[in-house]
Amino acid sequence: MHPTLESLGLCGAIATSYAVSAWASATLQTRCGYGSAFLYTYVCEVAFGLAAALVLCVLRPARESCRQMIREHWRWAAVFSPLSLAANVAFTMALKLTTTSVAVTLEQLTSLFVAFFSFLMLRARYGPWAVVFLFVAVAGAALATVSDAAGAAEAPLAGDVLSLGVAVMASFYMVLFKKVFNILEASEFFIFCAMKGTVSLCIGWIGVLGLAASGMERFDLPHTSCQVGWAGAGLVSNVLFNWSLNWATLILTPLSARLSLLLGIPVTFVLTLVTGGKFRFLDLIGIGLVLGGVVGFEIWGGVPVLEGSDVRDLSLLPTPTSSGSQNMGDRCSGRSSLTQSQPSDSWVKK
Repeated sequence: MHPTLESLGLCGAIATSYAVSAWASATLQTRCGYGSAFLYTYVCEVAFGLAAALVLCVLRPARESCRQMIREHWRWAAVFSPLSLAANVAFTMALKLTTTSVAVTLEQLTSLFVAFFSFLMLRARYGPWAVVFLFVAVAGAALATVSDAAGAAEAPLAGDVLSLGVAVMASFYMVLFKKVFNILEASEFFIFCAMKGTVSLCIGWIGVLGLAASGMERFDLPHTSCQVGWAGAGLVSNVLFNWSLNWATLILTPLSARLSLLLGIPVTFVLTLVTGGKFRFLDLIGIGLVLGGVVGFEIWGGVPVLEGSDVRDLSLLPTPTSSGSQNMGDRCSGRSSLTQSQPSDSWVKK
């Protein structure tokens, strides 16, 4: 398949699965009366790893490669798993407390936080237009939040704060994921997904039992036809979304992967209007500013430049390794190692 078509297909899969996942989660809680947000998210995280294990049964990677991957990277699985679980739980709760459209829009600020963490962790530097569009997006988020405070959502301000928290956690996850691994083969990627799901299985039950014991959340599995139907749709779309987003972060860049999520916003707007939802004027202005700021940042903000380097794209950054270690992908596949990625000439400033 042509690389451009493959990238477009991946971006479309991210946007569609994201919109369906968000809408299903919101409908499950607001219309079907399901209140166990943490339990639902915990099941989705475990399903993420279980589905990856099923894929590995088809790919059948070498056992030694699997063992070596587990030995060398279980610590990173222990880092990424709780971070992902916390972000997904926060977003699931936000979808109940505020409107779906505003929660989805505020979560798009992840792109800007990705740029911020890239500045800190990857030494990326951005031009003046990037700063302008950053403030435009932040202003739009503020307008959406102010407008939402006067709306009919259950607890709009709390939902907006959770949505912003999701943006921070998700962006840190993506930049750290790219910094640690840079690139993985398909089998290696699914091995790590299975590892991550296993860690979620081992630690998530503590939160489930703790919330149930404290009375903050009941241990209640979906049981009505409405709950089972929307929970199933949300589960499948959530797994596909997280797979495609993590894979795009590796083969593209964190910012490029996040840009594809913008395509999910019009989908949620259409779903809201079709189901009889309404928008306030400030909502529309705020949403427009966030979209304009994020899109402007991606298109006209300029490609990040690394100090002291000619590399012009974050995906071409070398994976930080110790002087005596090998590239992770090479270790697992037995190939000769390279300690740095070799960018093609088309991406290097002449």
